[in-house]
Amino acid sequence: MDAPFESSLASDVSEYLLARTAEAYMSGDFEKFAAFFILPQQMETFEGRILIKTTDDLRDFFDAMRKHFCRLGITDLVRRCVVAEFRDPDTIEATHESRLLAGTRLVQPPYPCFSILKRTEAGWRVADGQYAIQDVPAHSSALTGATGSPPHSSHNGV
Repeated sequence: MDAPFESSLASDVSEYLLARTAEAYMSGDFEKFAAFFILPQQMETFEGRILIKTTDDLRDFFDAMRKHFCRLGITDLVRRCVVAEFRDPDTIEATHESRLLAGTRLVQPPYPCFSILKRTEAGWRVADGQYAIQDVPAHSSALTGATGSPPHSSHNGV
């Protein structure tokens, strides 16, 4: 794991976490991914809300998202911070936009996400997430764990 990231710019912290978690998704590295999240935490879409209490819950979430990415042929997860602000010295509220690409093709409309980031002894971590995904029920279902299928791990793209 990287040394704790520090910056006086909230947007730098957000970009750092976005880059590291995207790398973990794309490489299938759950341990790297999990290291950037505080548990328990809530994840929410228009379709529903889940409470991720344990590392096993987070693993189920990670696997469901990777399976969804695999089904779509996703080769790149491009996210950029739109706005981020410190609410106190150890809390950032950040909004980013996510794009899912298969090669150079945009697979679904970009969607905004709102996150609460917290500084811990181990560094900055994601503490809560809200995803404004519209008209893509399969993606929302993957986020909220409503896939009902075992994880898929043999796809090489994700």
